[in-house]
Amino acid sequence: MFQQSLPGVAQAVADARAWIRTIVTTNHPHVPADLAVQVTGDLVKNAVRHTPQDGRIEISVIPAQRGGLRLEVRDPDLPATGAYEAPGWAEVSRVVRDFGASSTADGHVAWVEIPESAGAQ
Repeated sequence: MFQQSLPGVAQAVADARAWIRTIVTTNHPHVPADLAVQVTGDLVKNAVRHTPQDGRIEISVIPAQRGGLRLEVRDPDLPATGAYEAPGWAEVSRVVRDFGASSTADGHVAWVEIPESAGAQ
């Protein structure tokens, strides 16, 4: 498992994308890196909207039980700021194996499972 904690600022999106690309290409070459980067960026963009600048966004990368990766993005689930709207779950559902979200007393977590793909880069 890999974990990263990022501040609730716009730069977190680029940092998260670079981080996930390194993890996937180095440790999980059969997972499509471009897809992992796209989905991670979208989830972190949305998390930034619900995180104050002095707050933290937590990202976890976990091997999925059916192969591939499970990406989790946690935020404090505060009222949204800014104008960005993340892609809808319908769009996400077309490119990942499984997805979901939940809220707890500690915040909000959104997750996706990205399957392995033959010839992934």
